[in-house]
Amino acid sequence: MKIISLLLLGVIFLVNTSSLSAQNVLNKEYNMFRGEDVITKQQVKYKHPGRAGANVLWNFSKQEAVNEKYELSYEQSEGDSVVTGCEHNTLYHYLLRNDSLYSLGYENPTTLINNQKPELLLTFPFSYQKRIEGYFYGTGNYCFRLDLKSYGKTLTWGDAYGMIILPNGDTLQHVLRVRSLKKIAEKMIPYVQIDSVIRPIVNIDSIDYHLNNDSVYMQVETYRWYADGYRYPIFETVESITCKNQKPLKYFNTAFFYSPDKHNYLNDDPKNLARLEEIEKENKNGKDSSGGNDNSSGNNPNKEIINYNVYIEKGSNSISIEYNLNWQADVTISLYDMQGRLLVNYPKTKQPEGFYQEAIALDGFQLGEYLLRIVVNDKVYGEKIAKQN
Repeated sequence: MKIISLLLLGVIFLVNTSSLSAQNVLNKEYNMFRGEDVITKQQVKYKHPGRAGANVLWNFSKQEAVNEKYELSYEQSEGDSVVTGCEHNTLYHYLLRNDSLYSLGYENPTTLINNQKPELLLTFPFSYQKRIEGYFYGTGNYCFRLDLKSYGKTLTWGDAYGMIILPNGDTLQHVLRVRSLKKIAEKMIPYVQIDSVIRPIVNIDSIDYHLNNDSVYMQVETYRWYADGYRYPIFETVESITCKNQKPLKYFNTAFFYSPDKHNYLNDDPKNLARLEEIEKENKNGKDSSGGNDNSSGNNPNKEIINYNVYIEKGSNSISIEYNLNWQADVTISLYDMQGRLLVNYPKTKQPEGFYQEAIALDGFQLGEYLLRIVVNDKVYGEKIAKQN
């Protein structure tokens, strides 16, 4: 079976200052976990997260529910800086130290892990293109029968911003996507006595050595979408891959939808409620000043004319293109090889404001790189694509 991968190299145009100013930035006051907050989210079918970069459109409107009531809650002990999240019969312990958020470990009926070196999850403020990384290690046990040692490395960065269409039909702008890639390995030995816990790895070079040479490790890739005015993510995808001898052995993926109307904490979140009121006023003012549906960039100077997404699902042999026009425009979509020869062309058409989908089949195309080109009025957007075995 042919596998196609998308090299997300970003768009090949300069983003104007007004677009950058519309980005969402994560802050402690607006986005840190809080004790007593309760969120009911839905587990939904997984979909490829799409490209990275500026002014992305994410369309999750057709994601079917797998589990309609998946509860997440937080607790905080009085006078304690540790916040505990409870999800799927597992307790996750977090610590906010200055502007950095750490994971201290987790516990459930079978497994306990305490991180002697906490895992760095996020630093505040967090914005588009910010990048952090950190090592972690911890010890614990499995069913009081095996001692556990856990070690790894986490890389987190703001890889995209744009607008999102949610499964309930809501469309939200000023959305920041945060991508996290974690590589983790574990070691077990028979549980002997309470002081027999394996000594943790304390040297970063040792952690790197084990991650690069252990026969089995796990890689977890998580994408979280944060919308301005909401404390917690509004959408999340998770994909985990178990690798043996550096080759993927099996994988699991899923997604979660945090419906804005089911954020139970929101009535007690005055900062975000005030921000939502500001956004509503900004949107109203933007509509009032937009003028009409001609194809000039004067419709709304604070908006890009297009938000778009390009992705290829695993096992698919076609490029999926989704885009939203913020006002009427001429659109041309073309595919070229790297020698500049035109292979596929959807000629220029005048399209009204709205959402559109296209697909380009790659059957019969040779392995190698191709360039997808989208022209909207006089603006050119591009993505490089690689077809591989």
